[in-house]
Amino acid sequence: MRTTRAEQPAEFIFSDQLSATHDPQLRAMWLRWNPAPRPNFNPALLEDLSRYCHFLAQADGSQREGLIECDAGSLPFGYTVLASRVKGVFNLGGDLDLFARLVASQDGEGLLRYGHACIKVLHQNYMSHGLPITTISLIQGECLGGGFEAALSSDVLVAEKSARFGFPEILFNLFPGMGAYSFLERKIGYRETERLIASGKIYSADDMLDLGVVDVVAPDGGGEAAVASYIGAR
Repeated sequence: MRTTRAEQPAEFIFSDQLSATHDPQLRAMWLRWNPAPRPNFNPALLEDLSRYCHFLAQADGSQREGLIECDAGSLPFGYTVLASRVKGVFNLGGDLDLFARLVASQDGEGLLRYGHACIKVLHQNYMSHGLPITTISLIQGECLGGGFEAALSSDVLVAEKSARFGFPEILFNLFPGMGAYSFLERKIGYRETERLIASGKIYSADDMLDLGVVDVVAPDGGGEAAVASYIGAR
């Protein structure tokens, strides 16, 4: 990882696919991914996310927020924000090409390793990295399958108006197994959770707001401002 010095903000580059930026005004750590060649959770991105989790694990959480000491100085933060650099896509979830290769080669251990890697990083975010912080997902664009599960692992979901959500797994005889049921059931109860997962439908940001899945809907292009407003009001 390379650290760049700046008065504001401080940036931490884990790879071409993942970087984090500390915003001292908001006291927030923004994590933005840019998966390639497709906007999904490829194995390299999962490794980068694991390194990010390890980076946050070094923070001092003994006060009312997290505090990281690094070359850029002391960086206090009370929030982390998950976001995407891919225009029109938050994340599309599982690496289907990888699934196909592992299934074709009957590599059950490989599938298990991939699943464990996904669950590990989502669980770290769900547990707020063991710190007294609030986690936020900013959804701009398509948020499907495992990408939706990643968004749900945060305490607060902020979505732009054109964002779309869904679990299409049922359409090809799969099930969203990286936390979808647990995350949703805690928010909206088991009946709505089962209906949403079993439908295979794509839902709008307003649909998700009405259901109680999304907490804030912002105009397109206004997502980052909505996150800042949410933090500023607390």
